[in-house]
Amino acid sequence: MTNIAYYRKLRGLSQEDLAQKIGVKQPHISRIENGDDGPPLRLFMDIADALDVSLADLFSEEMTKAALMVVDAFRSGSDETRRLMSAMAKEVESLPLGDNREKPEI
Repeated sequence: MTNIAYYRKLRGLSQEDLAQKIGVKQPHISRIENGDDGPPLRLFMDIADALDVSLADLFSEEMTKAALMVVDAFRSGSDETRRLMSAMAKEVESLPLGDNREKPEI
């Protein structure tokens, strides 16, 4: 199963919109999203480009479930909830990540 529907909805695109972007018909997108059709790699690459994500993003399961919960909470939340979530996101962006983290002295 892929995350195509997740990223398509996140971008505010319909199946028809995505189909037009990559030159296929809407039913083909539906079959791909439902796992009924395994398109060639080139089509997955076109979909990833159209959605502005990597191929890894299309097939990753870890982050998208948590991200989907956050997006849903943001969309359904009050103005105050959205303001707070935006403020938290800005704070998280400022945190050092990866190899740039300060290492404790031993």
